Amino acid sequence: MTMAFKEIEVLDDLYTAESPSEINLKRLAVLLDLKDKDLAEAFKIDPTVFSKSPYASSHPGLKQWMVIFNLIIRIISEAEPTLPPSEIKIKMQRWLKLPRPEFNGNSAVDEMRKGKIRQVKNLLEQLTG
Repeated sequence: MTMAFKEIEVLDDLYTAESPSEINLKRLAVLLDLKDKDLAEAFKIDPTVFSKSPYASSHPGLKQWMVIFNLIIRIISEAEPTLPPSEIKIKMQRWLKLPRPEFNGNSAVDEMRKGKIRQVKNLLEQLTG
């Protein structure tokens, strides 16, 4: 199974048949165990957007978050190549939520919500490098 295929399988439930090329922000909030308003705040969008249409694709912040997710998936897949996508997803969620000494005890999601995507990405790149 190619790496790109694993990334698609792990993140598949963020997409829906109604809007197959866009991420469902409500599902993303569930994946990260965040409230809609917290995710909206992280992306600097109006929280009412979630009730009108939960789909997004072109938001720059969202694209950066997806890069982070894909890096985590790649690291996990390379370390455990036979792990099924469902288990990779669980490990990704755990990595994102656990307090990390590199972030002064904050989780990667906490740092991402504060707009510190570059720091999270740098850490992941060090882990792959």
